[in-house]
Amino acid sequence: RGAAARGRGMGVGRGRGGGGGGGGGRAASPRTTAMAPRIALALALAVACLGAGAAADEEAARALPRLPQQFAAKVTTIAHLVDRSKEYPPWRKVMHVRFDAVNKLASAQIEEGHDAGKLFIRRYDEKWEYAVRGGKYPGCERAYLSEEMPEAALPGALAFQGIVDIDGVRCEHWAASAIFSNWHVYVTEDGHVPRRVVDVFPDGTAEGEKVMTYEFEDVQLGPQDAADFALPEPYTHKTCERQIGGFPYIHAFLHFIRF
Repeated sequence: RGAAARGRGMGVGRGRGGGGGGGGGRAASPRTTAMAPRIALALALAVACLGAGAAADEEAARALPRLPQQFAAKVTTIAHLVDRSKEYPPWRKVMHVRFDAVNKLASAQIEEGHDAGKLFIRRYDEKWEYAVRGGKYPGCERAYLSEEMPEAALPGALAFQGIVDIDGVRCEHWAASAIFSNWHVYVTEDGHVPRRVVDVFPDGTAEGEKVMTYEFEDVQLGPQDAADFALPEPYTHKTCERQIGGFPYIHAFLHFIRF
């Protein structure tokens, strides 16, 4: 006991400070030191979860875009896999589209690219379709249209990706995937007007390989004038030559809008 008393009197401490009786901060235990990285990791995960939660809340707050059922637009399509150094087949097409799913009417005036100079009219209301040729060899063909007008709709599994700027317009970027395609859909933030859709083949790289792009410009929403779907003079239904088998689909916004 006397030795212990002498030890205390000489300043032999009990582990405070640097081991002397002079005090200072309490030294961290080995257990606390070992847990520090785990605590930091847990805090980082918590922050990340909060950020992900905020992003999920933002996505949930945004309504899924829906394609307009009545509109007119200038549509430009780009085939990325076509050799641009060759004249044929053309890699670009420009067409003026009128679409009215309510009244079951659609048309496409091809301005540039494959079928340039042709006017395609689909009268799903009357079960007839027409292809009118202009230029040096004008003519008109008609075919029976037995199918119903395809629905204009985006895939239901779209996921919000963020806001991007397209030609000075704020657009929402949405994405969906299929087995051999990744689809990137861009609609205006104000009004969800279609602006662009890109079909990408998932080739194993981060960006994938672009296959097709469809661009919408000069979009005018609303009902279309029925007179704009009439045959141009001098053609009538009877004077158009009967064609068996019909005409190929017009894809205006990938296969999401086709007729």
